[in-house]
Amino acid sequence: MRPNRNPLAFAAIASSLLLAACGANPQPLYGPMQQSYFQALGRSSGSLQMHVMPDSGPDFMHNAVTRARRSVQIECYMLTEKTLIQDVIAAKKRGVQVQVMLEQHPYMGPNPSPTGPNQSTAKTLAQAGIQVRWTSRKFRYTHAKILLVDGQTAFVSSANFTYSGLNKNREYIVTDTQSQDVAELERMYQADYAYNSFTPSATDLVISPVNSRAGLFELMKSAKHDIKIQDEEAGDPALDQLLKTKLAEGVHVEALLGAEKSTPAPGEPYTEPGNVVTGRTWSSYGAQVRFQSSPYLHAKAIVVDGQAMYVGSVNLSTNSMDNNREVGIVVHQADLINPVLNAFASDWSRADATAQASDLFPMFGT
Repeated sequence: MRPNRNPLAFAAIASSLLLAACGANPQPLYGPMQQSYFQALGRSSGSLQMHVMPDSGPDFMHNAVTRARRSVQIECYMLTEKTLIQDVIAAKKRGVQVQVMLEQHPYMGPNPSPTGPNQSTAKTLAQAGIQVRWTSRKFRYTHAKILLVDGQTAFVSSANFTYSGLNKNREYIVTDTQSQDVAELERMYQADYAYNSFTPSATDLVISPVNSRAGLFELMKSAKHDIKIQDEEAGDPALDQLLKTKLAEGVHVEALLGAEKSTPAPGEPYTEPGNVVTGRTWSSYGAQVRFQSSPYLHAKAIVVDGQAMYVGSVNLSTNSMDNNREVGIVVHQADLINPVLNAFASDWSRADATAQASDLFPMFGT
């Protein structure tokens, strides 16, 4: 049966969608790529800005929506941050075209429930006359976090648009005014809004489920000296083998993974957290692995040789690369890479070589 697309129809989601299968051997969508796949696209000076959260604070995003004159488009996993919601409503009131796409059933939210976080936001926005639509069910989850303003500015984010995402977590958000990138994301947005297929063309954008596995693997394969990974959630057999190969080649790998603990339901057996398993595997190959709990690690970043970097919503997990709608970007500019390296170094100094501390729930704080 075709899923109900009514934005305020809170139909139950199949239980099979609640948990990603991380153990299956993934089938890449593309063959080998050339080294030039992620070359910079001749950006004009200042077309990209990096915001390291929570240090930067969310004012840059609020200000962009406040200044919007023609359009505001949001496609995201979670939108609950009250000030941003009011910014969007105020934009609608002054005549800006506003469109919002939300994931109907975020994992670990109330599944399913007409009172879940995005359902409440959808009601609030719809009451203000804003077009709200649930994201396509052809994706396991729409886990992307993008905001487009006036067809001129795109925010590519690891952060959910929640209070925790914009004020508490370690996150990386890129402001992108490069016309080619913005046009590409606008094209993706319109395809997703209409539940149509989309094929990326701009080579610096990382978009699941189409090109993120091939692109991110190619980025890591290009490493000659070192790879730094900072990722909330990692787990993928092919990635394990890639890192094993790079380590055997003499590439130094440092990985910060989200600190987790598993709290089983009454009567359920204990299951070791996925990042513990992944960290142990990578360590056995020679990688240095630590687990970050403060600030809460929700970022997703890869830096190769200090010269090329990915940031975005794509976790290094099978589901995130192969089944979700995700958006990230690869950059080569030192003024973007260095702030992330500085944050990585600071977080590394506080992180633990054993997985303990907080569980996964804080990232869903509203």
